[in-house]
Amino acid sequence: MSRFTELLSGLKANLAFSNAPLLIFQRLFFRNLPIVTYRWKDRFSIICDARRMDAQSVKELLADGVYNPFLRASARDGRLAYVNLGANIGCFDIAVAGLGLEITEAISVELNPLTYHRLVVNLEINGLERVKALNYGASGRSGEIKLTITDCSLSDSIYHNLPAEPGAEVRTVCLEPLARLLEIGGSTAGEFDLLKVDCEGAEFELVEHVPPETLRRFRHIVMEIHASAADTGAVDALYAKVGQCGFRPEGPKWTPQTGSGLCFWSRQPL
Repeated sequence: MSRFTELLSGLKANLAFSNAPLLIFQRLFFRNLPIVTYRWKDRFSIICDARRMDAQSVKELLADGVYNPFLRASARDGRLAYVNLGANIGCFDIAVAGLGLEITEAISVELNPLTYHRLVVNLEINGLERVKALNYGASGRSGEIKLTITDCSLSDSIYHNLPAEPGAEVRTVCLEPLARLLEIGGSTAGEFDLLKVDCEGAEFELVEHVPPETLRRFRHIVMEIHASAADTGAVDALYAKVGQCGFRPEGPKWTPQTGSGLCFWSRQPL
């Protein structure tokens, strides 16, 4: 993609937001502006760090609505209780509210401490007080890592735990399994409508070690699988574990040809 085509695509994506003229003006004349605010449906404000590529999450989750079909399918009577693993700056939570769904309980977990701060701010300024934000990494076991802070907030992973180069910023982050995250988040819901997982490869370890009784607390799962052709065995094991817990895939199974994509499961009544 040429630089001109990339710029044109970015400008067109801004048209989905209420403050599109300001966004386009900033992109044309102030491209190095560090903090950018997107206005969504004249109701929501999303503060982004342009240096960390936050805008990509804004456009995919809000302008493109990539999760919207799964949110609608998971909601009951216009309400949704969910756990959001890989919350980034809060666009998933804002997408839920933007659909007019009542958030009855939510726990949003973000690995990167800097991204977590933007998540907290975005939840607060949009009045999403029922969303509990946690600065942890979702994993199979409790522990901690040294997380290298990169230029892209979307690529943070529990496996990117070594400095990329001398002088790189490194933060210590705690890791916890799903059951423990529910406990830390003060969960009162016996059952959640949706588990959203976007953990940059940690989904395999997370699912492998999660107790079946914990996974069965969810009615639906939407997951972005990060794998390659060499990981088909891990993908098969993930599908098998989810299936053993009573979930049926809604749509084609992930394959190396499809690449990273969203997979959706619904739990069948016992």
